Amino acid sequence: LEAQVAHLRPAIILAVGRFAAHALLGSDASIGSLRGRTHHAQIAGLRVPVVVTYHPAYYLRRPEHKRMAWDDLNRMRRLAREIAADSTA
Repeated sequence: LEAQVAHLRPAIILAVGRFAAHALLGSDASIGSLRGRTHHAQIAGLRVPVVVTYHPAYYLRRPEHKRMAWDDLNRMRRLAREIAADSTA
């Protein structure tokens, strides 16, 4: 993962599910407590913003919670726009 991040140099990472979030953030907190804010991971010498969401299987089991996925994706989109605006300033 570190080699891939170093090579790709992503502007943002979407951590989809508990295993991804825990691996990237070095945390064992619940997804529910990690959602709704932007985290940062130190990977391959880079500080990368991380947005956390539930795994798609969760949303398939709980379709009434799909709004949370939409909120998380919108958070990521806003963050991407902020990063793009900062890089052109």
